[in-house]
Amino acid sequence: MKKLGVYFYPNAAPPLHDTLEWYHNTVPFCVEGIQQWCSVTSPDRAEFLHMGTVREFDPNPFNTWPFWSFRDEPSRHIVDLEGDYAEGTFRKEFNGAVRIACGAPDRWRESGNVFPRPTMSRMLLELYRGKAPALSPPKEACFGFVGKSDSAGVRERLVEASVACSIPAHVALTDTWNGPSPPEAPCRDIFIRNAQTCSVMLCPQGEHAVNTARFYEACCYGRFPVVIGRTMVPGEDMFDTSFVYQMDSGLAVDGLHEELQKLAGIPFSEMLERGKAARDYWEKVIRAYFDDPTLFFIQWLKRQGLRDGGPEEAQ
Repeated sequence: MKKLGVYFYPNAAPPLHDTLEWYHNTVPFCVEGIQQWCSVTSPDRAEFLHMGTVREFDPNPFNTWPFWSFRDEPSRHIVDLEGDYAEGTFRKEFNGAVRIACGAPDRWRESGNVFPRPTMSRMLLELYRGKAPALSPPKEACFGFVGKSDSAGVRERLVEASVACSIPAHVALTDTWNGPSPPEAPCRDIFIRNAQTCSVMLCPQGEHAVNTARFYEACCYGRFPVVIGRTMVPGEDMFDTSFVYQMDSGLAVDGLHEELQKLAGIPFSEMLERGKAARDYWEKVIRAYFDDPTLFFIQWLKRQGLRDGGPEEAQ
């Protein structure tokens, strides 16, 4: 694979992930990725000019004036949109650029050239780094969810909507966010038992946005993932992601209950098949992403025809 010629603007903020113990080299253009796959060069010789990381709480609109070439040739630019971007907070000031986005809302695809990457949790990275469970099918059809309530009330409505469904619902709300929790934390055992029991893993959106690490954890456990909050997912341009079911997170309790009843009517055998497809997605897409996020992104550029003059099969 030919190295990507990149110019990094002097004021381009580096990835936050390189500064965190559990998250180094988990997004494109971390230090290891740049060293392995990038030829850092001048603006006139670069294939792309990188504007760095912009976080959701940075000024919106962001001041793009220091990125002097962006106004004239936005398509040569890359920006990393980090954080919990909600459905209505798409940064239009970066339209035209190639955007790396954490859990991009589904409608972001309309603007083109959005690379969706996984949302992170410590457990997700532990599952990738050697602790992925053996695929063990559940014994019965049931919904599963354990997680913190959210200020938008999505999870509260989901729990209420799961009452009196035609299959059991093992759902519960917690008082704390357990994404960074260590392996020995009691909440881990509760989460794992829930994942092992359920055939349908409910993955409601996070505190501010449609992204949720639970979706990727569900795939690792080989469970049929149901995302409450419509989102883009990594690798959807190269892998059949029809195993995923997505619904609108803005639905009222009655609407959510109706959706859950539809899902409850799916044959148990289909739930198991969707779970197997989810695990296959984990092995072929998510594992490949975490093996080398920068390479995965460069391969995506080639598939999208954004490099070397046209669409090209990634090697």
